[in-house]
Amino acid sequence: MAAKYHMIVSRTDVGSRYDKELQPVNAYRDRLLDAEQRSQGEYDRLVASLSGGALGVSFAFVGQFIKNGAPTHKPCLEAAWTLWVLSLIFVLASHLLSVSALRRAVKQLDTGSNPNDRLGGYRDQAVAILNYSSGTAFIFGTISVGFFVFANM
Repeated sequence: MAAKYHMIVSRTDVGSRYDKELQPVNAYRDRLLDAEQRSQGEYDRLVASLSGGALGVSFAFVGQFIKNGAPTHKPCLEAAWTLWVLSLIFVLASHLLSVSALRRAVKQLDTGSNPNDRLGGYRDQAVAILNYSSGTAFIFGTISVGFFVFANM
């Protein structure tokens, strides 16, 4: 809402007094946006590293978790692998859509779009969904492999 308010005020000819009053708010808003972007970047790297690492480690050590050479609950292992791959796909798709959403938002601001329109359009919402989905897929993949390891030890 702060972005919309600033956009509306800065487009009107109300004078520099209002712009000066908004400077501290805008500076704080810019710091918040920067912190959000850094945090999201770290989250994406973390989920990708954890999912990729878990996938690699599970491939390398799956034989050590199996007793008597006959694994049980194989669908749990297959589900974990599938979920970790999905997690990686979601992170990649989120990154690509994020770039597209940012370009769209800039275009919307440059063309003076309706302040009530969602900046970035549907892409922005898709990025949020993909971010949650990537973390959720990682967590459920970890739970699934935990069931597999527990059943086969």
